[in-house]
Amino acid sequence: MKKSLYIFATTLAVLPLGSCSNDSEDLEVLIDPKTGIEVINEPVEIKLGTPSVNITRAALDDDSQDITIGVFCLAREKQRINNTEQDISWWDASVDPLYRSTFCLLKNVKSTKSGENVTWDDGAKRFYPITQFYSYDFYTYYPYVAFDDDPNGNSIDTTTIGIVYVNYPNLDGKTDILWGRASSDEDYAFSAKYFRQSGNQSKTPITQLDHMLTRLKFQVVPGEEVVGGGDYSAAADMIVTCLKVKDVVKNVTLTLANFTKDSANEQGSDAINGTDEPDRLQPSDDEVQTLSLCGADGNPFSPVQVSDNPVSPQMLGESFLLYPASKYVFEISLRSSTTGQEYHQDHPLELVHPNAASGGVFEAGHQYTITIEVHGPKEVKLKAQLTPWIITDPNQIEL
Repeated sequence: MKKSLYIFATTLAVLPLGSCSNDSEDLEVLIDPKTGIEVINEPVEIKLGTPSVNITRAALDDDSQDITIGVFCLAREKQRINNTEQDISWWDASVDPLYRSTFCLLKNVKSTKSGENVTWDDGAKRFYPITQFYSYDFYTYYPYVAFDDDPNGNSIDTTTIGIVYVNYPNLDGKTDILWGRASSDEDYAFSAKYFRQSGNQSKTPITQLDHMLTRLKFQVVPGEEVVGGGDYSAAADMIVTCLKVKDVVKNVTLTLANFTKDSANEQGSDAINGTDEPDRLQPSDDEVQTLSLCGADGNPFSPVQVSDNPVSPQMLGESFLLYPASKYVFEISLRSSTTGQEYHQDHPLELVHPNAASGGVFEAGHQYTITIEVHGPKEVKLKAQLTPWIITDPNQIEL
């Protein structure tokens, strides 16, 4: 199963409704037909938080730097309070503008995570609508993608009614992809009415972020010149100068939100699906690429001298973050520290999932430690050990 990162709020900032939201002060006060109680026309702020996780550039497991995430707040289902509610249809231009604006409360809001805090980059406030038409879910993702002129060539696509896509056309092997959703099957969650219910006033949504990519870490150990001989001198003469992964997926599309899969479409249903759809991240095409292992923070790989101690593996670079696959193919380059001679293996190294024949893949959200055994210039071997992606705090914390 995917390892997850959890979002919670410590210091919160909120924003005004943007172009996809309505002006609540122009709307009439409503009566709840179930109770006959007048709905109080009092603004309720939209609040969100940040992953309480550690962050590095390559993989989200160090809390030393800020990251920028995008947030959507989209209608999930009708509240059945007002008889004029229209069917939810995100991005549908044929829907009355009043309703269309209440389908989307936050549209790709850019926010900055710093430690355990989140701040919205425009520093303003936003509120739930008082119309009480719909309940909402929150969708969050990383890395953030601007609607226009994204510097990395990434894009947000809301041209398909009821779906939000995020396109990442150039996986670099160094950047993680996260997806998260906050949802609830409680009555009226999440909406202004929900937070006015007894016991809900201090609640905030809980958002889970899932790693969408597979993480591969590498270590090198020396191999004996002759099995049982205890001689590691030939291996210890070798320097690992480069490690590449070949023919990996280059372009992917993240289905950030899909109304059909993610929502309770039948009114009154308590089915909240899609929190971990297996097709959430998919290749955009058949294009593949070769990537080189880098060091921390995306710096060039630093060559590693193989030691003569077989029980103390040495780490190579930082890690590869790759689209989940059943097989990965590697090339390793070695150099003799005494002669300067370069060595390249005749055949690439293959890392194959044990259950590849039955569809098994190296899973998203899992970290695999790959041990490379060097036997001098003659032979290079490879094996994999599965270790879970370490999370600083594995407990769900309220947002």
